[in-house]
Amino acid sequence: MALQIDQSVHSSGATVYKLSGRLTAGLEATALEVAIEKSHAAGVLRIIVDMKEVYYVDSSGLGALIGALTKLKKASGALRLAAVDERVVKIMKLTRLDNIFPMDETVQEASLRIGGV
Repeated sequence: MALQIDQSVHSSGATVYKLSGRLTAGLEATALEVAIEKSHAAGVLRIIVDMKEVYYVDSSGLGALIGALTKLKKASGALRLAAVDERVVKIMKLTRLDNIFPMDETVQEASLRIGGV
C-alpha cells in the first residue's frame, strides 16, 4: 500500500501528519520529506507524526524521520511520533531510534508534550 499523508493542525497549534501505509524508499519517504520541508519553510516548528496506520518502515523511511527531527531541532522546534504500531516500535528499538524519537500513545498526548516552541 502506497503511503498516504493527511495534514491537519491540532488545537494545540502543532501540525499533525497522519500517515497510512508503508514508509519506505522511493516516493513514500520523499513525499514525507517534501511535506515536512514545506511546513518548515512556512515556519512550522512543532510537528506530530501520527503513525497509527504505518505498518512498516525501512531505512529510507527512518532517514526521512531523522532528517525532519534534525531540521526541527536546529530551528528550536520539535517532532514527536504518536500511536506507533508495535511492529514499527520493534524496528525503532532494534535500531535504537527509540532513544532519539519521543513517542506517545496518542496524538492528544503528543500535543500536550510538544509544548509551545
